[in-house]
Amino acid sequence: MSEDTTQGKEDPNALPSGKRPLVDELDVQGVKQGKYFVDGRLLSAATRQMPVVEFLDEALVMHPPEKPFEDSPAETSSIASDERGVLLDDYGQSKKVAGACFKGQSIWWLAERRPGTMKHFAAWFDESGVAHKLFIQGQAITTDVVYKLRNRTHNGELSMFPDLSSD
Repeated sequence: MSEDTTQGKEDPNALPSGKRPLVDELDVQGVKQGKYFVDGRLLSAATRQMPVVEFLDEALVMHPPEKPFEDSPAETSSIASDERGVLLDDYGQSKKVAGACFKGQSIWWLAERRPGTMKHFAAWFDESGVAHKLFIQGQAITTDVVYKLRNRTHNGELSMFPDLSSD
C-alpha cells in the first residue's frame, strides 16, 4: 500500500484556478493553423510544444505554451554599459570585437545602438580614454560591419580600408 506524499504540498507547475495553457486557449493543433488573433494581437504557434510568438512593432515576445497568456512579459532584458559607454556582456565584462583593431587600438561594442535596430555602434579609444566611432561614407558603422571587415584582413587591422574613417 502506497502513501500519498503530495498531500499538503503545492505543485509549482499548477496553473492558477480557472486558467488554461495558452496553447489550449488558442486551440493549437499544428503548423497548418499558424496565426492567431487575440484582442487585436497577432500570435503565431508552430506546435503545442514550441513557444507562442507575439508580434509587436518593436519586438517579438515569446510566451511559454504551457502557461496562461499574460500581458506582462515574464522576463525583461536591459542594456548595461560601463562608465565609458561600452556594452557589458552577461558576466559584466566590457565587450570587445575579438581580433579587430583600428590604428592598433582594440574596437569595442558601444551600448548605443543604431535607431530602430538592435545593432550596436563600434568605437576605439585613444590614450586619454575618448571614444572614436568608425565611419564609412559618413555613416557610423555597427559591430556587424566591423566583423565583416575584420574577416577580410590577415591581422584584423581595419585602418587599411581607405573608405573607413574615424571621428
